[in-house]
This record gives sequence, C-alpha cells and structure tokens, in this order.
Amino acid sequence: MGLPSSSISQCQRVDVWSWQNGIDNALHSYLDLNEIKSRQMTEVPEPTTQPIPMNWTKISQNFGESGTLVVWSKIDRCMWRTGKAIIDNSEFVIGSSPIT
Repeated sequence: MGLPSSSISQCQRVDVWSWQNGIDNALHSYLDLNEIKSRQMTEVPEPTTQPIPMNWTKISQNFGESGTLVVWSKIDRCMWRTGKAIIDNSEFVIGSSPIT
C-alpha cells in the first residue's frame, strides 16, 4: 500500500520493475491515474516479464542480481521541482533510500 499511495500522491503514473537472478528476469507492473479515471484500468495489472527500458539501464552502472526500479512519470504534484531535489527528498515521501 505504501509505494502506490506515496507514488500516486506525487505523479500520474508509476511503473515498477522487480527482479531476481538478473535484470533479464524483470517483472513489470504499473498504475496510471488517467487509465483509472477513464476506466481502462480497474485493478493493478498482473506483473509481466518486460525488460527494463534502455534509458534506465544506460544510467545505472549495475542493477545487481536482484532489485526493484520505481519510475515516476507525469509528475504533477511533487513539491520539489528539480531532479536533484526530488532525489534528495524522495526518501521522506516513499520511505526508502533512493538510487544514487
């Protein structure tokens, strides 16, 4: 409950990839407020095997054998305006350490 609630309190869409035994095994699911409002989405989609987008794998030096990637998009209610401020303060909002 915490991750979806804290994420949706800041943005319109949250995508989550989680994996064990390498990122090639990443499972993906998401919440999108526009899809919920238009009734296209009535429940959280079952996780499906989906690769982590290339723009995120380029940024990371090494995701590791297991982990979770949370991506906020359509950010519209975040009180911080710069990427650095979001990273520096996101632990307060989501209750975990940001990727550095």
